[in-house]
Amino acid sequence: MAGKQRSFTVFTIATGKYIHYFEDLYYDLSGCLDFVDSIDIILLTDQNFIPKEGIAERPIRLRKFYASYDGWIFATLMRYREILRFENELPDQNTIWLDADMRIVNPEIFCREILNMKHLTFSRHPGHVFSFRKHSGESYKIKIFLIASILKRLLTGQFFSGEWEESPQSTAYIPPLKRRRLVHGAVWGGTRRQVIEMCTELNDAVNEDLKRKYVAVWHDESHLNRYFSARKHQYRYFSRYFVGADSLTFTRGKSALWSVDKKKIDLEKDLRTDI
Repeated sequence: MAGKQRSFTVFTIATGKYIHYFEDLYYDLSGCLDFVDSIDIILLTDQNFIPKEGIAERPIRLRKFYASYDGWIFATLMRYREILRFENELPDQNTIWLDADMRIVNPEIFCREILNMKHLTFSRHPGHVFSFRKHSGESYKIKIFLIASILKRLLTGQFFSGEWEESPQSTAYIPPLKRRRLVHGAVWGGTRRQVIEMCTELNDAVNEDLKRKYVAVWHDESHLNRYFSARKHQYRYFSRYFVGADSLTFTRGKSALWSVDKKKIDLEKDLRTDI
């Protein structure tokens, strides 16, 4: 009997100049085919995209749909609506949202963790993962950091660092005592059913905010964190350093994704070729 096919779906939006970032991401995903049987990609874009010669022949099923938004804020804010708009295009397999400007630096880890998802799975926000390497060899700075961090949390009632929606006017608002570890809006996923259920609730929340003529401070990510914080035992994390954002949170051999700093894209390319 043939084994179960190892495959997953990637959903992303790449309008305007972001199509150039997606070109790199598509190349990375083609490299994942050493570890999976096939990959489905649903791409929403207003640009022309043709895979480079040779890559298109590999088992990637790319489906492109036209999409245009009134500014970059809505391109990111309305992603939950867009996933629901194309839910009939989603195969019955694990599905991940992946920002177009992410790079896959370790395809083996990336594929293993995506294939193994059985619950909604989120990534710790790389901008808020404390690393002792930052203060390596400077123990007094570590002590000062920890003391200051504890005092801040005692004074604010917030026990995990992050940038949260502060206005109760938004459905994305989380009271300080209920704020948990900040998760990253650039990559998350689960089974097809779980993704659709989550997007249905988050789309309703975004629409409610828009009726109030309000946009959450970090757009889709603020709403994602509100959903995450309300469900204590209904989620999983990707591994601790699954997403790296800089030299402090990128861990060679452990990080699967690199969150591109578009101001330092040359550095990102150097790191990828060095792995």
